Amino acid sequence: MCSSDLALLTVETSWPDRPIDSLYVKSRPGPLTFAVLAVSTSAEPPVTAGMLADRRPGDWYDFRVPTILSAPLPIDPSLAVTGPASRRVVVRDGHLSYEGGPRARFWGVNLVGPGAVPDPSVAKDYALGIARAGFNLVRPHHIDGDTEGSVVNPRRGEPGEPLALPEALDRFDRFHAELAAAGVYTWAETWTLRSFRPEEGLLAPGGLRVGNKDVSHFEPEYLEAKKAWIRAVWDRVNPYTGLRYADDPSIAVFELANEDSLIVAWNGGNLEKIPGPHRDRLDQLWNAWLRTRYKTDAAITQAWKNNVRGGLQLGESLSLDSIAREPASRSRAELYPHARAADLLRFYGEIEAAYYGELARFVKQDLGFSAPLVCDTSFGVPLADAQLAACDVIDLHVYWDPIAESNVYFDHALVERPLHGRILERLSWCQADKPCTMSELNHSFPNRYAQEAPLFWASLLARQDFDAVIWFAWSHAAFEPAPDGPGGALDLAGRFSTWVQHPTASALFRSGVLPAPNRRFTRWWSPPALLRDLTEGSLWLDPQISTSGVLDNLLRTSFERLPPTAPVAPVSPSPVRWWPDAGRFVTDTPRFQAIVGRTVNPVLDSEQGSPDPGALRAALASYAAISLASLDGGALGDGCRRALLTLAGRTERDGTIRSIGGPGSLVYGRGPARLERLAGFVDVRWAGRPEAWVLDPQGAPVERVALARLGGGWWRLTTAALSTPWIELRSR
Repeated sequence: MCSSDLALLTVETSWPDRPIDSLYVKSRPGPLTFAVLAVSTSAEPPVTAGMLADRRPGDWYDFRVPTILSAPLPIDPSLAVTGPASRRVVVRDGHLSYEGGPRARFWGVNLVGPGAVPDPSVAKDYALGIARAGFNLVRPHHIDGDTEGSVVNPRRGEPGEPLALPEALDRFDRFHAELAAAGVYTWAETWTLRSFRPEEGLLAPGGLRVGNKDVSHFEPEYLEAKKAWIRAVWDRVNPYTGLRYADDPSIAVFELANEDSLIVAWNGGNLEKIPGPHRDRLDQLWNAWLRTRYKTDAAITQAWKNNVRGGLQLGESLSLDSIAREPASRSRAELYPHARAADLLRFYGEIEAAYYGELARFVKQDLGFSAPLVCDTSFGVPLADAQLAACDVIDLHVYWDPIAESNVYFDHALVERPLHGRILERLSWCQADKPCTMSELNHSFPNRYAQEAPLFWASLLARQDFDAVIWFAWSHAAFEPAPDGPGGALDLAGRFSTWVQHPTASALFRSGVLPAPNRRFTRWWSPPALLRDLTEGSLWLDPQISTSGVLDNLLRTSFERLPPTAPVAPVSPSPVRWWPDAGRFVTDTPRFQAIVGRTVNPVLDSEQGSPDPGALRAALASYAAISLASLDGGALGDGCRRALLTLAGRTERDGTIRSIGGPGSLVYGRGPARLERLAGFVDVRWAGRPEAWVLDPQGAPVERVALARLGGGWWRLTTAALSTPWIELRSR
């Protein structure tokens, strides 16, 4: 039976160009019995099916935001890209900085597969479009797979065949040169999907996780093959810049590995899934490590005493190289003495440390790169994250409602559910006194609250003193100058609800107007503690850090031998305020103000301050993201003579169907996608008498709209009749 609160709806759609003639239903235990994944296009509606299809009446803008902008939307002139990416990036005082210059902050985007290796005919326009949209950093991703858009030679390993396709490398070089000329830096990713063919002569290349993860940490042949690939792509002169990549100042960060940790693989039980020859090699290394540490079976037995399975087990002996790598995963740790598990983690930790150390030496010394290094992604597993301190930068990945990563989709607003999945606590995985970046970030489409993402994360990560934010991803397909909507759950191109905000969100994050908190909360892990706590997610924060604590404390982790000394500092009023119960998130600075979430009759705690910024308030029928940005550096409401008002609702495609709370795919509907036109009003406080002009996507004024005077310096704009989501306010 279907839940009584699911409406029976008929939706006209196709997939992709053919009628859907069947209804697919999945069932699972629990309160949700059915999740509908498709609908019939028959003239007769289904008679026994419940489904969630969004047909809420609403108003929509009738334009698409082009990828290529002939001119950027107006933002703070001090942050406009005016020249090439020519200032070398270094680490200074715990942050990314321009050599001999100010701190460097990056608002970036991942370019995936074909999107990272475009046709030369569109390379220049593509690069300019990225820069004009507010991005000053790109991360080429998935260019090393056996897929379309890769630079890998499918005939590698055959006599005379190179590892990378010369034609693909030429396209990559040309595009990189255009990006640098447009003022866009590059995060150099080295390895994600690269697979090995039998012709390449490596031990058992089949059956490994994507990208040969895990084994290159301890298989010397695989490590050397990885180095050879890095050389093939990055140890070259780009003919379009005339520079070796190692000498190119537009390489902002160099990444050694992507989501590839031996310790995390053990933590999740993945090491026991690798092919037998690789497990045998790891077993040999483990027994050799024990022989060096303990010398004799008796010494091991003494060290691993106590517990039900204390000491060596039947058949285990150094003389036979037969001591098993137990516990085989975190889930078995309680079955063995803690000392045995701690030794196993020491073993994995030393392998991982040597792996990062050798790759860092290779990149810095053999190839000559001076760009700051990222070892790998932070996973929140203490001993694994401790190894990342060997590199210059700590990096995180965060996804909200990640339907592309799993089969569960909730369609929730992060602003309203800050504790869901403990996602915000990941911010504490940043390490004290090191730059912190987020190289993958997304709110999945078609989440109806994804419009919250740009302003929310720009404010929160600026407050947490991050150095770079890199959205995932522009597109997983070839460049489209005017996409009719996102091609998948993680595409930004065509997702107009976020696209219209990136210029302002970029300026907010990069401007430095949001200071880091005075107070610091640092979770300290001593060396013994790293081996005591073997549980997943043990880098989570203490419960005392609430939602407000994320705004009032700089959250960090320390792996130093001695506990950090936290300066005694008062809590200064935060320019960012958050009311999860009311679904509202507010940023209030003199030059940037924003309201994210619900604006009508919020239930707010009066002790936490005003629910609105000083110069911006709204009453809108929909969940919205609203920002007001000074364009001349003047204070909003007091001296500013030009400002950009941006209003963002959600992006929708006709016939989109959501499976709420259950597993399964979604029907994305048909394009072109539409951007919601918000119904209600927005009030701004202005010194003097303003006039309002609607802007087109290139920032050109197209029509003047009326403002109603309210008194006290406040002026009201009615939103229902606006033709675009951008309004420039000017003093008369």
